[in-house]
Amino acid sequence: MTVDDNGAAQAATAAPDDEADLAATVLRLVEELETRLPPAVVQVGRDPGVGDRLAGRPGPVTGVVVDTGEGRLLVLDAGPRGFACTSATRVGGVVVARRRMRLSAWLARLDAFLAAREEETAIAEAAAQRVLVTLGSAEPSDALTVHADSLDEDLADLPAHVEGRVPADVVDAVRRICAELRETHDRLPAGASHGHLVHRVATDYLPTTLRIYLELPQEWAQQYSGFGGRTALDILREQLDILEIGVRELHRAVLEDDGERLLANGAFLADRFGNADSDLHLPDHTD
Repeated sequence: MTVDDNGAAQAATAAPDDEADLAATVLRLVEELETRLPPAVVQVGRDPGVGDRLAGRPGPVTGVVVDTGEGRLLVLDAGPRGFACTSATRVGGVVVARRRMRLSAWLARLDAFLAAREEETAIAEAAAQRVLVTLGSAEPSDALTVHADSLDEDLADLPAHVEGRVPADVVDAVRRICAELRETHDRLPAGASHGHLVHRVATDYLPTTLRIYLELPQEWAQQYSGFGGRTALDILREQLDILEIGVRELHRAVLEDDGERLLANGAFLADRFGNADSDLHLPDHTD
């Protein structure tokens, strides 16, 4: 069951062998939400023990809050007696209303939100493609290239090459991603078969995302909100959020030598960044 497959409702209609199976299914869904949605949309609570902290593990899930927009929240708390599910309304940062829900209704509401989000993203991508195709594409900047044979040095320099060209919060996000990639690369065992995943993110997904944005007219990129109400800068921030989450997952998988997590996260990043259908992609064209 994956978020991309809109599988939340499947947990509500499935017939697990016992309550433990259902709990495990729901908690896997929550963990997947954490890796697929940006922090502004989903916040997962965890309770790491001493062993978790020593091993660098995040700890067991204790709950999740999903912001479905316009102050509407879906809240799930995981306790020893099961799940407590509520819908809530937040106004000015304060929760002013709560309503208890059955788990099946909560999962159905989550499933509907995920489906609507995917549809909105697809529409925004199509609109972006139609508008951006008329703008042309500048030559890519060598300064935003990360080479495999000088990966550490190029990643160390990359934040400086975007400083002054994007807002400070974007520079900070790039700096965090680069630092995580450098540390992950340093932790890779010699000849590791999954090293290509780290290299692909460092040499392709991150610099390409930045280059495509910086090729746009900057006033237009920051002010034109024709992509589902978002600007190109908004989309860049979302993409960097997703990249940062993905890189963090890669780092965790390398530390834990978790091949299954590496493959799953690598496949997700490849699907999101490894093709021509990115939100900000400028298609190749000839005169």
